[in-house]
Amino acid sequence: MLKIVLVFPFFQTQACGDMRKEFKVMQLLIVDVPNDILKIKQEIEAELFGEAQSWGHAESNHDGSHVNRQDQLNSQFARTQISSYQERGPAPALVKAEVPWSARRGSLFDKDRVLKTVKGMTTSSDDITSTDDTSSTNDIYFGFDSDDSCDNNRLSQTNRKKRVLMLMGAAKYFLDHIEKIPCRTSALTGHAWVQEIINGHDNRCYQNFRMKKHVFLYLCNVLERNYGLKPTRGVGIYEQIGIFLYMLGQPCSFRNAEERFQHSGETISRQFHRVLNVVLALSKDIIKPVDPNFKDVPLQISSDERYYPYFENCIGAIDGTHVKIIVPAEHQIPYICRKGYASTNVMAVCDFNMCFTYVLAGWEGSSHDSKIFMHTLCVPSLHFPHPPTDKYYLVDAGYSNFTGYLGPYKTTRYHLPHFRKGPRARGRNEVFNYLHSSLRSTIERSFGCCKAKWKILGNMPPFSLDTSTQIIVVCMALHNFIRRHDTGDEEFLLFDEGVELEDDDDVHDNVIWEEPNQASTRHMGRVRDIIRNQMPTTI
Repeated sequence: MLKIVLVFPFFQTQACGDMRKEFKVMQLLIVDVPNDILKIKQEIEAELFGEAQSWGHAESNHDGSHVNRQDQLNSQFARTQISSYQERGPAPALVKAEVPWSARRGSLFDKDRVLKTVKGMTTSSDDITSTDDTSSTNDIYFGFDSDDSCDNNRLSQTNRKKRVLMLMGAAKYFLDHIEKIPCRTSALTGHAWVQEIINGHDNRCYQNFRMKKHVFLYLCNVLERNYGLKPTRGVGIYEQIGIFLYMLGQPCSFRNAEERFQHSGETISRQFHRVLNVVLALSKDIIKPVDPNFKDVPLQISSDERYYPYFENCIGAIDGTHVKIIVPAEHQIPYICRKGYASTNVMAVCDFNMCFTYVLAGWEGSSHDSKIFMHTLCVPSLHFPHPPTDKYYLVDAGYSNFTGYLGPYKTTRYHLPHFRKGPRARGRNEVFNYLHSSLRSTIERSFGCCKAKWKILGNMPPFSLDTSTQIIVVCMALHNFIRRHDTGDEEFLLFDEGVELEDDDDVHDNVIWEEPNQASTRHMGRVRDIIRNQMPTTI
């Protein structure tokens, strides 16, 4: 049986010679719940209607009379929490009434709440009245006659007041913490809303879950069949994944999701993390090269005369991006990026279909792309997909140019905005840099598309660093899933058209943290020169 222990502070006055001292004592009220809650209600009624027996242990006074021990306590609780009230006029006739348990929210111990509660127990609003603020008394009277000349009557009323307040405290604890009032009571439950989305217009699914209906249903099927996602007693598969996608794709908080799906915050959080762990398992299978041997020339290169045959051995592009996160104040400094906010620097590799083939998240925002890149190459446990012999990735000027990683000419303008705002490319070095930048922009467009679809990447809730890192990875996994199962996705079509994006690390182009060996650098320099010499002198 659950027990509630209520502790009430009082001041007890004792005579010490000619002096009177106040000692703070604690009164305990131990209540069994829920059986005793009905007794509490009955005792409150009995106290108000004069049916309760004296409470506490009686003891003899110096004059031989018997007084209740509780009558000796001057309630600090009543003195400080409740304003002065005094009875006016004759006591009204009392009739037993039910305690108004329906009005049970809010503070039970403030002035208005006590008045409302006690008045509801009687038949007259004049049972309790208040005097002006200059009143010298600090007592509450519950519809009983007051005779200043009768100390015993006042002590009896004070005793009843204390007992009623303590019983009301026990009742309030039970009603606030044990018998809670349902909050999410909308007729449109989360399950009903998700079913409405699935059976409704396709645009509704795309707007709320950031993917078309057939992709959503296929994702649910894959996660349930291949990755062990199970329905729970109150939340089915569709609703679980709907909660997760809604949180990733909408600029909303957990409270918004609670209201939308009509679940408690604990349920929303639990379902979010359940699906997060399942999609993390999916990410291991979907964030990787389609062909680990890279035998075929990418279609985006072979079908475009601007890039073929110059970049026929290119297999992807590498770059980093910053994702804003919430970091505890004591750990913030390493995560402050050059733009002045806390972020994590995410290194990613993508193919020319705008699918991520490798993601590494969690580095501090102050870390440079090149430092993260070189560390990744040197740690086998990170499972970086190294290029085969004679194949290479495109990197920008912030990275070293060495075997397997082709960078631009550093003394020549490189980024696309520089060409669009200035004169046309002239000379083979500029032509090479222009085409290199144009092809490598696939990674920038992939980042842009992913952030546009999953708004949580621009407004990360205050998760732990590990959870924030996992969310970044699953967003990129879902990005790949949509790309591979819906070639007509609106965001992808928009970014396929070559939306102009700024490079995150534009100001660090000439910063190199670690140089590879000179032989490797010279070899890739020769490869770059061979490609350059095949290109026209102007475009």
